[in-house]
Amino acid sequence: MFRDMNMIYEAHEANKILFEEHMHSACYEDTEPFLNRISPLYQVCIVSDADEAMIPRFHEAYGIPIFISEHYQSYKNDADNAMFKQLLDRYQVDPSKVIHIGDSVTDVVGAKREGITACWLNRNKRSWDHKVAPDLVIQSLEELEGIL
Repeated sequence: MFRDMNMIYEAHEANKILFEEHMHSACYEDTEPFLNRISPLYQVCIVSDADEAMIPRFHEAYGIPIFISEHYQSYKNDADNAMFKQLLDRYQVDPSKVIHIGDSVTDVVGAKREGITACWLNRNKRSWDHKVAPDLVIQSLEELEGIL
């Protein structure tokens, strides 16, 4: 592929750059203030289809556990729904007491499949044209604070 685009890269090196850039990407400006306010009040965790090497390290400062595809050999929207099941099992919590905030269809479908409230974080004001609808729609994390 790189040769076709007249680029000189080895696939391994390109993959390494992709992971490093993704891991060092900046959080949205509302992320850290939101975490500062809700972390003392609620159990917060990350559920992601990204590999661990691609997860920015901000979560470490808050002691936020991560549930990622790499660990569970599962994705948020696969038939087994293992990540969401493991999350519920780990915390021994009723799904109706959990809100999953995500920005993709897989976030919404996977959460709803387990009975978890699905909150679609729609920062770009996109339209939703999928069969399974989110329970909540917000454009910034600040909006969620009034709902919690």
